[in-house]
Amino acid sequence: MNVKNAKNWSRMPRPQAYLLSLAITMAIFGIRYILHPYLAPHAAFHFFVVACLLVEYLVGLGPAVLSATLGFFLGLHFFIMPFGEVDGISRSDVIVAVNYAFVTLFAIGLIEYLRRTLHSNQLLLKVSRSRHKISLHRENERLHLTRKAGAAVRVLRKLFSEFDQVLLLRLEDGMLYPQPLLFQLAGAMQHGSAADAFALFEAEDRALLESELLLMAAAGAVRRELTLRLRTSALVRVALERIAVGGIDAVVLKLLEVAEPEAAMRSGRHPDALAATPAPAGPARAAAPAGSA
Repeated sequence: MNVKNAKNWSRMPRPQAYLLSLAITMAIFGIRYILHPYLAPHAAFHFFVVACLLVEYLVGLGPAVLSATLGFFLGLHFFIMPFGEVDGISRSDVIVAVNYAFVTLFAIGLIEYLRRTLHSNQLLLKVSRSRHKISLHRENERLHLTRKAGAAVRVLRKLFSEFDQVLLLRLEDGMLYPQPLLFQLAGAMQHGSAADAFALFEAEDRALLESELLLMAAAGAVRRELTLRLRTSALVRVALERIAVGGIDAVVLKLLEVAEPEAAMRSGRHPDALAATPAPAGPARAAAPAGSA
């Protein structure tokens, strides 16, 4: 992939980079000038080649070309015979100049290519890591939404499959939604509000139902079973269940069983006691007549 910013691998500002190139070249020139009595007339440009490679590796192509140009003129004037004098251009001068230019430009061009390739790969690695991180966030969000939707679907499926048994629905905002079945059991012809729904129960059971609804909402209970009496004297066994749909907590009052009004009126006892009353035994055997064998 071709990255346009690959050439901007050097972070040093250009003025500072050119000043650094000049400083390195002059330092190398000073070292070569000190060693000139020992090296002359050999190695006129070797030190400047090292300076160009160092500048190219540190700050880039432009400063390296400047270093190579300065090194060429300094080496040609100070380290090519006759030393320190301006003479005509000879055949040997051309050969040395061409050799220096070819080796230096080839070396700094190769290093520039490698530096740009490295910087390009680093940029692509950062982009790939960023995209991978984004994909992980999206995948985690998708999995979270999938689990959330799956839980909501299960709760809704359960609620709708048992909707014909729901008497009352309380959402987390405290609003109560009575269902038609409650009014049907109480013999009411029309559907009413929450207050009308509570009025369908006896006063004692009405207070019990209100307290149990508040307890389910506050304590976080999952399921409770109650036996309540309607105004029609009918006993209903109900279950309070707490469910969560899409992050919304709700309490459902569900019908479990309806007792006969006549049986409740004859007994005159609390529904729980009625349920605990054992079934009557069969008729007792008639006593044997006196004197029978």
